[in-house]
Amino acid sequence: MNRKNQYEVDPYLRSFYRRSLARSYEIERIEHIPWFNFIYGGLTGDDCETGQAVTHLREWPLDRVRYDWDNTYRTDKLPPDGYIPYAGGGCPYSPRSLGPLRWADSTLASKGESGGRMVVDPSGWLNAYWMGRYYGMISAPEEPESAPLNAPDGITPGTAPYSGPPMPNVLEN
Repeated sequence: MNRKNQYEVDPYLRSFYRRSLARSYEIERIEHIPWFNFIYGGLTGDDCETGQAVTHLREWPLDRVRYDWDNTYRTDKLPPDGYIPYAGGGCPYSPRSLGPLRWADSTLASKGESGGRMVVDPSGWLNAYWMGRYYGMISAPEEPESAPLNAPDGITPGTAPYSGPPMPNVLEN
């Protein structure tokens, strides 16, 4: 089954949907948000700047706490060549500069405040990653993870087996 034709079969309506998707993608394209890139590429079959989207995913911080940031002092605030910031702002900032994001957040914002009181769940990252995997834009790791690390000499990895009293049988009473 051709995935890009699976939802609407009327060519007249599909042309409207496709133009709307292309227009929306052109607005969001500057931010390299993987979720939007992979949706566009998956539904149209067109180039969706997969490399920039994967880089965006790789730059997400492991610390899920959202801190205040201020990039107003930076001198690299001009939009990259070939991109127009239709939604305002200048250049897109990396998740390394902004912290964890939701896909509705703008990477064009040069200042943000949360007071370190907000924890962003990783579902946005996971949704985008698996969207890319589903449409074949991100391939599975080629090799399985290596064997567990060996513990240094004299240290037993893991915990010792339980040696306390047996678990009570609650069904006997």
